[in-house]
Amino acid sequence: MSKLELVETVATILNIPGQIRGEEYIKTLARNCAEVLGVQAILAGSSPDKEALKVDTECVFTDGDFQTNFSYPLEGTPCNNVFDGKRVCIYPDQVDELFPDDVLLKDMGIKSYAGAPLFSDQGEMLGIFVIMDKNSFPNPNFISHVTEILAQRLAAEYNRMKTESQLEALIGQRTKELDQTVVQLKEALNFNAKLFSTLFHDITNPLNVITLLSDEDGIDSKNEREKLQAVSKASNEIVSILDYLKKSHHHELVTDLVLEPISLEDVFSYAKFIFEHRLKEKNLTITIKKEKAPSFVGHPVLFKNSIFNNLLSNAIKFTPKNGKIHIDWMLTKNNRMNICITDDGQGIPKDIVGKFNKAEKIDSTDGTEGEKGSGLGLSLARLYLEQMNGSLDIFSCQNDQRVQGTEVCIRLPLSNS
Repeated sequence: MSKLELVETVATILNIPGQIRGEEYIKTLARNCAEVLGVQAILAGSSPDKEALKVDTECVFTDGDFQTNFSYPLEGTPCNNVFDGKRVCIYPDQVDELFPDDVLLKDMGIKSYAGAPLFSDQGEMLGIFVIMDKNSFPNPNFISHVTEILAQRLAAEYNRMKTESQLEALIGQRTKELDQTVVQLKEALNFNAKLFSTLFHDITNPLNVITLLSDEDGIDSKNEREKLQAVSKASNEIVSILDYLKKSHHHELVTDLVLEPISLEDVFSYAKFIFEHRLKEKNLTITIKKEKAPSFVGHPVLFKNSIFNNLLSNAIKFTPKNGKIHIDWMLTKNNRMNICITDDGQGIPKDIVGKFNKAEKIDSTDGTEGEKGSGLGLSLARLYLEQMNGSLDIFSCQNDQRVQGTEVCIRLPLSNS
């Protein structure tokens, strides 16, 4: 055949719509090739590993239809010679006799074979393109040229697919890295909000003391009464603002803390000052172990306000009028201090204890006198204790006439000093 016929034949085979790409393009080319050349089989495949000595087919078109893809060993097949060469490997006739161990040739009744390697842009072997027929090739030279040209076009498609796959993988990796960066950025942007949320929560108790102390009962001087009324009103407004900000800015706070020895006596003394009026309001009896305790390690400000006073505030909140609260401490064999706050209140519901143990969000529950909260205290207490190498456990009995109440136990390492 002439060069013109070669060009026309190849052009007809490659007359594939531009929007068709990838696997569909390979299939369309295989079908066109079989129909235009009038051959029995077209095969395109790749070798996943040069050392694997096998081909994984990606398109098998025989007898007018596509077949299920398969893998087959190269040894003893004409395809092995294709992988070893740089150009077309062609056997115009009796290929089955030349390669008697090739089961595929025998099963398909193949007599003629033309195969060409597919190379990457870097010259690496990508795969193979094969034309086969049950009859001998009438014009081997023509088939050889067609095979080589089509192999080059398929190689270009394979290269495009490979580049696209690598690009998708790179985009996926970059997207993952970007997502991680976004998470880190959000954490950084929320840091101040988290810190303020903690401060809002901790300031509330001292402000409550101001509010209670500014009660005008028992004040004789009109001028003092007016000043105290102003203090009371201002402190109430501050508490309301803090409560709003606390809820709107609440996030988990994880940061490094500077730890130092803490005196348990100082903790108890500060707690008495903060809660003296609340205890009187509900006529609660609080007993504290008198024995002098050794120091333990923690962050003084956070332990007093966000941990101990938080937990004691809960005990006061859920203990009915005329109830009792007991604070005890003990040392463990592993050089840790256990500080336990026990009340005879209504007990914490099992679902809340379960959420606490699973580190899930805890909804606020009103106290015995309708005291409001945000559900923030327990989460903050455990969070800070973990930063102080400590832990928090809750034991609660609810709706039991014999035993009722809550015990929360703080565990922190002892100080060496």
